Amino acid sequence: MEKRQVNSSQSPEPDGEHSGFQPRGIVLFVFLMLLGYGLYWAYLWFLTVIERGAGS
Repeated sequence: MEKRQVNSSQSPEPDGEHSGFQPRGIVLFVFLMLLGYGLYWAYLWFLTVIERGAGS
């Protein structure tokens, strides 16, 4: 068997197109989760206060 030497100094993106990490997918996911959370609580408030007439 022949051992091959791996060059660790070589970057995975030779063109240098993406120099920094930009977590766009994670930001979108968190935004959608917070939006869903807000809609959920708005719906619960609507059911409790408007439809059931809390306290009347």
